[in-house]
Amino acid sequence: MPALAHWRDVGLILLAFEAFVMGLALGAMLYVSLRGLRQAQAWLLPRLRVGRGYVRQTRDIVARVTAGMAAPFVLVQSAVAGLRQALRLLSGR
Repeated sequence: MPALAHWRDVGLILLAFEAFVMGLALGAMLYVSLRGLRQAQAWLLPRLRVGRGYVRQTRDIVARVTAGMAAPFVLVQSAVAGLRQALRLLSGR
């Protein structure tokens, strides 16, 4: 029986050592991952700012062109509505 207790203790110590080594490995992977993410962020942020400028420029152009395309239709519809209202007023309906 004493030999069994000895090997139980040895197994428990080995298990604790394994858990410690795995924790160190996971900690090292987390550290390297965070460092890599910081580097990627430093590389990516200036490029995203440039991209944001292009998106803003495109949005402004699309808004201008859309307003220019819709303006004649709005003008005609308002003119027709104004004429109808004038005719209603003049006809007394």
